Amino acid sequence: MAKYITGGTRGFIGTSAAAKTLSEYKADLNPGTEILEVEDFGQFGDTANEVTGTAVGDRRVQKFKGSLNAGTIALVCFKDNQDPGQLALKAAQKSDLDFNFHVVLNDKPTAAGAPTEFYFRGKVMSSSDNVGNVDNLTRTTFNIGINSEILELPSSTTART
Repeated sequence: MAKYITGGTRGFIGTSAAAKTLSEYKADLNPGTEILEVEDFGQFGDTANEVTGTAVGDRRVQKFKGSLNAGTIALVCFKDNQDPGQLALKAAQKSDLDFNFHVVLNDKPTAAGAPTEFYFRGKVMSSSDNVGNVDNLTRTTFNIGINSEILELPSSTTART
């Protein structure tokens, strides 16, 4: 089993154009605006809400899967007021609309292969700066609330078209 480092992962923001299918995401995010100076991409992925009920006869709580929540990404960047990607995130934070996002991992299994890619829509919920102390780099954290299914294209030994 191969292992890959996160270094080299890239993130992009698109527009607020509605996208659900891979072709719709690609139309908006080709190439998209790259978000530079990312220190931490955070975590994302579906978690089902727990729905419970208890049968009187056996007094056993039964658990079921409810609605799905893809999470909120805490995207941490080194603050760069000249980066078009960070400027796009700041503009998106002032909007009530969902925007398209694309994350590309650094995990191509072969030189001719394709990396893992994620596509999703979300709202930029907040943008907050952390100035820190004398020995810190100033950082901006953008919280992105995911409001769609996350489309994942797994890495491949062959290039994608």
